[in-house]
Amino acid sequence: MASQAFTNATYSWLMFGCGVAIGAVALGSIALRGRGLVQRSLDGAVGVLSAWTIVSSLVFGSVVWLGFSAAVAVAAVAIAGLTANELATERVVHSLEPSSYSHGHATHDGRAVVHA
Repeated sequence: MASQAFTNATYSWLMFGCGVAIGAVALGSIALRGRGLVQRSLDGAVGVLSAWTIVSSLVFGSVVWLGFSAAVAVAAVAIAGLTANELATERVVHSLEPSSYSHGHATHDGRAVVHA
């Protein structure tokens, strides 16, 4: 929407500002420990995309499609990161589920009966 509402020069500076903001968040996220290799790799990819956004906003004259493509790429990497996080969370949830047959037998509704 910004590409249609503002002039090319204003849109270039908006793109530059968004690239700087996204890059700062990505570099901060890379620095956090305990995020895992996949998440940190995706943070690095977002950092590279933000660097491309900064360069393209300053170098090229027609930035409408470059800005749009950079935003779509960042969104795609963000969706990949959310998917990876949800898969890891789902794995943890399934590993923590109690087994209905661990200490006794299961009733007809699936609840475990524990014998003391």
